[in-house]
Amino acid sequence: MKSTAADEQASKFVWSLARGEPNLEQIVLTVLADKTRELL
Repeated sequence: MKSTAADEQASKFVWSLARGEPNLEQIVLTVLADKTRELL
């Protein structure tokens, strides 16, 4: 069962990126790298 806190946090994270985070590319690359390591 997923927690609603995790869903809310993910939603706010996406909205903050959409509003114009100055380091968008670096943040996205870091998140993708972390998730890739987590899956392997």
